[in-house]
Amino acid sequence: MAQFPENWRALNLDPEQTDEQFDLIDSGLVDSMDFLNLIDRIEQEFDLALDFCELDPSSLTQLGRLLDLVESAAAKTAVV
Repeated sequence: MAQFPENWRALNLDPEQTDEQFDLIDSGLVDSMDFLNLIDRIEQEFDLALDFCELDPSSLTQLGRLLDLVESAAAKTAVV
């Protein structure tokens, strides 16, 4: 995960110009292990348990779907 910001630059990507369909793995921004580390970091940083059962596996690594998942987990945590 330490190389994450450098990956944006190396791929000439602008985080401000990505949309919800942006795929973190297909773009080459992260590999599968980086993605798992990102999920772990999100869960630890925000004290969340992300429920991937709600997601279609084909869209799992899309930025918008991941953000929806984080928002959903945060909302459930806030209610508890």
